[in-house]
Amino acid sequence: MASPQQKAFCVGKVYGPFFFEGNTVTGQTYLDMLQNWLFTSLQADSPDLIFQQDGAPPHWHLMVRAFLNEKVPQRWIVRKRAQDLALCAWPARSPDLTVCDFFLWGYVKDHVYVPPLPTNLDDLKH
Repeated sequence: MASPQQKAFCVGKVYGPFFFEGNTVTGQTYLDMLQNWLFTSLQADSPDLIFQQDGAPPHWHLMVRAFLNEKVPQRWIVRKRAQDLALCAWPARSPDLTVCDFFLWGYVKDHVYVPPLPTNLDDLKH
């Protein structure tokens, strides 16, 4: 499942956090975030990036895959179909820990789950 908050890392730089509006992240809202926020910043700083994402349903959306095929052909890693121009396939349910799994979520939890706990979305964003 996609997280309600996304962060991106680029050689010592953190982009975000980005908070999705609404209760769930869809393929369209994820694509909007990629097009209007993340890739604008990433490509300005690092035009030769390699983009990795997991197999969450919004990441697997056809419009997202078409965008990545066009924007970063042979420079993205994800669950792969034959039509995708991904760098390599990332196995579904891979046991490998990504940087985000290993570092980011622990860091976020250490900073979010500190009393007093946030009681609303604005407190959580702060």
